Amino acid sequence: RKEVLDANPGLEDALQELVSADSRKEFGAFARIGYGLDRSEQGVMKDFESVRGTEETNRVVQKLETRRAELRKEKARLLKLIASK
Repeated sequence: RKEVLDANPGLEDALQELVSADSRKEFGAFARIGYGLDRSEQGVMKDFESVRGTEETNRVVQKLETRRAELRKEKARLLKLIASK
């Protein structure tokens, strides 16, 4: 029912944003410790990216973002369906 979808507007999106933000931590400076120890900062980044990828190329991050978009579409579809009845 519409009341269920409207009860906590944005709650599912907020939860997905928290999960996405947490996954992006995996690409911060702390996560790069141990990569390219004998290299310059550029070398560290290159070493890290060759193993872990980037936020833009990482499959897990991309899967989370895709799922977030799917949830938004599904909610819009359900609201449209409910409104038509």
